[in-house]
Formats: sequence, C-alpha cells, structure tokens
Amino acid sequence: MKKIFLALLIVSFSTNAKDYGVIGVAYPIAERDMIELMQERMRQKVESGEVAATQRDMVDRARKMVARPQGIKLPRAQVYKSFEMGVSYKLPNNILDSSGKVLFWAGTTINPLDVKSLTQAFCFVDGDDDLQISWLRNNCADPSRYRVVLVNGNYLDVSARLGRRIYFDQRSYLTNRFGLQALPTIVSQKGKSLNVEEIAIK
Repeated sequence: MKKIFLALLIVSFSTNAKDYGVIGVAYPIAERDMIELMQERMRQKVESGEVAATQRDMVDRARKMVARPQGIKLPRAQVYKSFEMGVSYKLPNNILDSSGKVLFWAGTTINPLDVKSLTQAFCFVDGDDDLQISWLRNNCADPSRYRVVLVNGNYLDVSARLGRRIYFDQRSYLTNRFGLQALPTIVSQKGKSLNVEEIAIK
C-alpha cells in the first residue's frame, strides 16, 4: 500500500512541475580553474627568473653541505697524551648463519682485531686549523700508512690542499667512538687494542 502511495505521489509532482524560466539576472561563474591559475603563476615565475634563482640557490646550498658537513669543534692538544682503548664486546644475541646454525653464542666476547687488523692509522684533525694541516703534511703524509679524517672544516678544500683522498667524520661517529677530546689525534692498533695519542703542536 505504501509503495502505491509513493508512486502516485511522484507521478503527481512530475505532472504538476512547470518551467518558470530564469528569474533574475544570471551571471557566469567568475572563479578561475585552480590548475590554470597555478600554471599561469608558474609561467610568471619562470619568465621572471625566480625559478632559476631558486634552483641556483638549492645547488649552492648542496655544494656547501658536501664541502663542509656538520662537524665538531675540538680544542688543540696542549700536552702529549696517550691511552689504550679496548674494542672487545659481548654479543647480546646468537649470531646465526643462513641455515639457522649458531656461529657465535650470546655472551661470547668478540674482538674485531682478531678477525681483521687495522692496516692504517687514523689521523684526526680540524680542517680549519692551518697548523694542524701543516702537521699532517709532516706526520701523516704516507697514504698507505695513514688515513686522514677531518672532524671539522672544508672537506674539499683540505683534500685539494693535501692532494690526496681524505675522509670526514660524519655525525662525529668516530670522534665519539674513540672518545677524542683534543686534536690532532692519531689512533692506531697496539696489540689487540687501539692506541689513542693526542699530539701537542705549536
């Protein structure tokens, strides 16, 4: 019964509907298409040179970040200091091979120097200190024996001045790992430990 009533109601509205035409003044839609507006603004930025300037700025900032990564400023060593640093540690978990067989049990003490010796000493310096750069030339000149590591300064500039490949201590990882307090510092292997030497220069 309800369905019949609804059907009759719909028919009644449709038969009585009339077209009253346009009442009042009709205006065209004034709002511009958003995509077209964005494209026009981009064309204006390109034509004005703003886009090219932004691109140059981004390239310049990227080059500066490569040349001078974030480093740490350490004081220059005032006296000679030397200490040994152990590198052994206990495994917190079992070390398994690809088949699931235990290679090393949790709690096993591992010394990386038992597996691979340190073939080069590390020379840590501040690249902004000309005296330390001069010291490098006289004391860490042989690339086969010494690896130069900057903790601060312009990586590309120092590499060009020394005429050799050098490294940068990203995020001060090695500085914190070796507990460096002053520069320049040489880290080398001594037996099954590492020897850390702070060198006083004047």
